[in-house]
Amino acid sequence: MDTECEKSSLNCGGIRDYQEEDLRWVELAVCMRNAGLPIESLIEYQRLFRAGDSTIPARLELLNEQMDILQKQKDQFSANIWVPLCCHPLFGDVNHRN
Repeated sequence: MDTECEKSSLNCGGIRDYQEEDLRWVELAVCMRNAGLPIESLIEYQRLFRAGDSTIPARLELLNEQMDILQKQKDQFSANIWVPLCCHPLFGDVNHRN
């Protein structure tokens, strides 16, 4: 018979009882956040995941949209980083080094 302790994420001693799946979600969240995904996207991804396999296309679409956003941010950063390095008087003209 299930007790209330077994149904919650706390054990009967009041200590949080993480399962392997919980740890995988944490690893995924850390990885995705380190890549730059917003929290809202992670929440939506988890909601879709918990809704079942019928949401696989929606999950892929969400990830592809986020990948496009991150790629644009990366491209913009890469373009902007060269402005001070190439053109700023403090750095000299790196295109014409001896």
